[in-house]
Amino acid sequence: YRASGRVSEHLGIANEYRLSLLDMRDTLAKALPADDPQTLNAQIEVADSRVKLGFFDNALELYGNAEKTAAASGQHRIASFAKIRALTLKYLLAYENGYGPDKRNAVAELRQLVASPAPGAEDIKLIGEVMLARIDRKEGRTDSTDAIIARFASEGTTKPLLLHAEPVEVP
Repeated sequence: YRASGRVSEHLGIANEYRLSLLDMRDTLAKALPADDPQTLNAQIEVADSRVKLGFFDNALELYGNAEKTAAASGQHRIASFAKIRALTLKYLLAYENGYGPDKRNAVAELRQLVASPAPGAEDIKLIGEVMLARIDRKEGRTDSTDAIIARFASEGTTKPLLLHAEPVEVP
């Protein structure tokens, strides 16, 4: 189902994409507990698909459900990831609609998540930092991106890590 969904997404067959991901999630949900990591990650994938298809309210609801279920079962890494996805979407919606308070709230919550990551979710902190840097670049500031790059330049990393790339113009 997941593979079919990805192919359908790339081919632009929206309904097949949507149905494949729902089938993938439902199959996992029938076979595994609701708080199983695979089930929760599938829920996040479905939420991501809802974003791509333009159903933002439904995506926020799915992210929120995944976050609550994951947090209640002590899976703070998955809960934090779902929260970052939701906060990023909230920011983008507020940005597009020119609604400053929602933008500020989303950024404040992302900063809180980065400042105090949940136990076991410390590695998610970098995702939050990168999202905040993307937000800063969207608003014309590059200092946070420069700081992340400088940190990795001085500390090094064990694997390649893409922090920023200019969009590729396709003719």
